[in-house]
Amino acid sequence: MTIKITAPRVALSFKRPGCARLRTVAALLALWPAAGDVLAERPAAVNELKWDWSARVQVDHGRFSGVYTRSGAAADATYLRRAELGGEVRWREQWRAAAAVELDSEYEHAVPEAFIGWRPRAELELRAGRIDPDFGLEPSTSTNWTYGIERSPIWDLASDVADANGGVGVRADAHGPRWAGSAGVYDKRDHRAATARAVWMSRPGRGHVLQLGASLAHALGRADDGRLRTRLAVRGVTEDEAGRRSTLAEAVDPPQRYTEDRTAGVEFAWQGGPVMLQAELLSRRLFGRGGAADRHARGTTLLVAWSPTGTARRHDERRARFGRPDAVGRLGHVELFVRADSLAVRGGGDAQVTTLGVSWIAGRIWRGSINLHRARSDDANPAGDRSGGAVTARVQAVF
Repeated sequence: MTIKITAPRVALSFKRPGCARLRTVAALLALWPAAGDVLAERPAAVNELKWDWSARVQVDHGRFSGVYTRSGAAADATYLRRAELGGEVRWREQWRAAAAVELDSEYEHAVPEAFIGWRPRAELELRAGRIDPDFGLEPSTSTNWTYGIERSPIWDLASDVADANGGVGVRADAHGPRWAGSAGVYDKRDHRAATARAVWMSRPGRGHVLQLGASLAHALGRADDGRLRTRLAVRGVTEDEAGRRSTLAEAVDPPQRYTEDRTAGVEFAWQGGPVMLQAELLSRRLFGRGGAADRHARGTTLLVAWSPTGTARRHDERRARFGRPDAVGRLGHVELFVRADSLAVRGGGDAQVTTLGVSWIAGRIWRGSINLHRARSDDANPAGDRSGGAVTARVQAVF
């Protein structure tokens, strides 16, 4: 059996003082193909394994004002959003092991993924280790290929529902001709959770997909203060001291707390060639203890996208998600989108965000994106601003 080597796929996230770290990561990426060549030269008889390496780099810049900052004045942040290096090894076709290493927001190493997978049948896979839960359409899509630079802010209402949160779990994925589903149980260090997702799909023709799905999650054992806040789709507000998040529900004081919550999601997607429609509804209920009243949070997002270059997105039937464009011409692939997001907490605050965006994808590696945001929040900043605007940009390399 031959050894398969592909180029890496990395992601980064840095602040201005991290330029030295950025140069270090760039140097490692430059050397990585050479390391792959060394592995590829090993005789197949020595190691009958199939290797696959990946890496990605995402460099972001944001400028924001109004409700996005403490004073209302404009502020900006340039940062390395993700720096990730991953690898996978397969043996006997049914078995695989995968892991990824990244730099966290404090430039310390973290392991967001590390698992062993077993596929007893082509349509079923079982995985154990550090693996993200499967919940909703947009969280299941890699940040490499979400239309927006950041996912919809409705996911701030349930920030770890689709995140391993540094813990471990067991997850099963299955699919059929028109359906896909997953279920898993997780120990997320500070609480336990169970998550499930079921999706029905129809593909009437090439480049045409209709997808309907639902997700459920139940968490127990946490000691949460119940605070719910959002970046309003602009990550840079937590990368610069002048930025602020909008609080839609205040924290409660001990002995009040939230030890259990239930989250449900409904998803819709329709792709007709270069046109895409996506909509998701998120509902979360936190159960109070010690006198704390239950909290109900709701979020809705609607996205319309169009590619003037006429290419559809690839659809992954196994994972019920969309990925990179099906083809990229000599001049690249262009995508335009508009997204409307609404967040609300019963007895708390509301927020709305409108995002316009354009992306240019060049070949298999490069992508550049610019997003314009307009937001309104019930949580005013100290200067009294309840609305604000932002511009965000990203340069991405995926290997």
